[in-house]
Amino acid sequence: MRSIVLLIGVFFIFVVSGCEQEGVVKYDDCRETIFVKAGDLQTYYKKFICQYTRRASGKIIAGTCVHASTGFFTGNCQTAYVYTFVKEPDMGCTKQYPYLGNDGMCYDDWEKADLSMPKK
Repeated sequence: MRSIVLLIGVFFIFVVSGCEQEGVVKYDDCRETIFVKAGDLQTYYKKFICQYTRRASGKIIAGTCVHASTGFFTGNCQTAYVYTFVKEPDMGCTKQYPYLGNDGMCYDDWEKADLSMPKK
């Protein structure tokens, strides 16, 4: 009974922690590209490599994640599973102006928010 509880716990930690790593995957030569939605069941049991867009603070604001299935003997890409995502607006900002700047104002472009000067 203990081993079953332990296995369920390990599986739960695996699912909650996600299966994403940061990097870049070339998938334009795959035979098939399937676009999935972020949070679909496939995103939990396949290992995805994600290329993130980050703000100057390091906060992730968007990304594209790819899982490439290769042929067993050939190693050629057969199917690429791809999803993109955009994070929710920063706290206190709206969807129209989602990025909180250094000056406390909300901006429509994350680069403008990063370049804003703090109020003195």
